[in-house]
Amino acid sequence: MVLAVEAAGRRLLLTGDLEGPALAAFVAAEPGSCDVLVAPHHGTRTSLPADIARATSPGLVLVSGVGGPSWPEVSAAYRAAAGAATVLKTGGEGAIAVALTAAQVDVSRYSAGRWRKLPALERGSPPIESALLQHRSPTVVPRPLERVRTAQPPLAVGVTP
Repeated sequence: MVLAVEAAGRRLLLTGDLEGPALAAFVAAEPGSCDVLVAPHHGTRTSLPADIARATSPGLVLVSGVGGPSWPEVSAAYRAAAGAATVLKTGGEGAIAVALTAAQVDVSRYSAGRWRKLPALERGSPPIESALLQHRSPTVVPRPLERVRTAQPPLAVGVTP
């Protein structure tokens, strides 16, 4: 099952355990671009990272899991095929929460007992990995994302290992 969520002019694809012939058929059906892609089948090689990245052009790819021994190859394939997308994994690094607004994609990571806000992704912005590597003093999200209230609430999605 694949779920496409659209809100605030943004699109999120939740691909679950899609793999094999079903994944190939999904890619062949030209699913269209998305802002955030939750990698199918925990981002393994069988998730056809380059194919699905080319078909969906995500700005952010989330992988639920540790990535395994093929992680460098898989993350590089997502980045290259999606035009330098940001690729983040949960395993060993902490849960990820995403809030989609018309202006940007806000990303936070839960680790060491608290939420840390990562640099926001604006349309056409470069990947955030380099900023993450230099991000020595993260901003703490003052309260859980699900309690944030605005006039037009953003779409918030959490991905845990």
